Amino acid sequence: MKKIVMGLAAVAMAASMFATDFTGELKLTGDLFNYNTESGAMKVLSAIGSEKKAEASLTLASEKVGATVKIEKASVVALGWEWNDGLADDVKIDDNKWDPTYGEMSFGEKEFLTLSGSSIWWKPIDALKLSLNGNELSMKVKDDWEIKSGEGYGAEYTAGDFVGSVTLKGDWVAKEDKDADTTINNIGLKAVYDNADAGKVTAIAVFGPTDKNFKTIDLGLNYVKDFDGVKVDAMGLIWLNDGYNKAAAYVDVTGTAGDVAYEVKPVINTTKDAATQIDTLLKATVADVTCEVTPKFTLQDGADTVVGLNASVAYTIEGIGLKAIYDNGNFDANDGSIALEVTGTFDVMSWKVAPKFDMDKDTFSTAFETKVTF
Repeated sequence: MKKIVMGLAAVAMAASMFATDFTGELKLTGDLFNYNTESGAMKVLSAIGSEKKAEASLTLASEKVGATVKIEKASVVALGWEWNDGLADDVKIDDNKWDPTYGEMSFGEKEFLTLSGSSIWWKPIDALKLSLNGNELSMKVKDDWEIKSGEGYGAEYTAGDFVGSVTLKGDWVAKEDKDADTTINNIGLKAVYDNADAGKVTAIAVFGPTDKNFKTIDLGLNYVKDFDGVKVDAMGLIWLNDGYNKAAAYVDVTGTAGDVAYEVKPVINTTKDAATQIDTLLKATVADVTCEVTPKFTLQDGADTVVGLNASVAYTIEGIGLKAIYDNGNFDANDGSIALEVTGTFDVMSWKVAPKFDMDKDTFSTAFETKVTF
């Protein structure tokens, strides 16, 4: 009996150290009605497109050691060949493939499962965590304005309110042959100081890759603090790249005033062609109504300032979401659009229907989307 109890205890301990997770998503999209007011082209109930996502992960974790393996669906473009109609079989030989006289190339999609990520970490002492992969250091102003170190060999040290991290990207130091220059891959450094009274300060620096001199140096700083119910989140990023430099920054202020929840977020960045973009989000929510207005300005030496605007009003009633949207990236070009998004759920499925008029395309469409997440 004692052996059985000990065996069950060992099984329970092993089970508690393992965790599995599977997520998937299937989204079908289409257009109920599409009409071009200028050409007269029309389409009703367009072909249905699909987007599929699936990911599984297995995680092992104890107080001293952890490991994660991730598997997800991926796809690649598959190149094929289609013979012209009416060709005799003796013409359809490999020597005639890829000859436009006999047919044409075709493109398809091939799907497969792939190992998307694997990592191991361990703690030789409580304050020090060493890791192989799964240790990318990053900071971003927006999805396309981001500093990333890549992953590889990492170390993280914790001392009170301070956490310091370093990541050396794989193939950190390399040399092709005895006559080639030695190259150094990315070096990522990140420091976080999080104190209830002082706020949270995060700094990041990524150097590399390089041959003789660092070709890129990316620097970022973020500060977050709550001032008596008003949260301030400020961030600045600088990319010092070989050939051009750029910067991006924002200040995000959120809070409440009476029954109104508000957010003010100016975002500024400089682009590769020396233009400066300034977008300022103004958002207010009262009960079930949310209003957003984002004026947009693009300034460039020797050119007129481009002015745009995105505005929306959203309302939820009886589980149905209604959102009216006006979007115009350039008033001078008159390339805006007006749309109404209607969203909801049915059992485990979410859905969206979005009538929209594109001014620059003279097109009215009614897109739809259904999605099941499991």
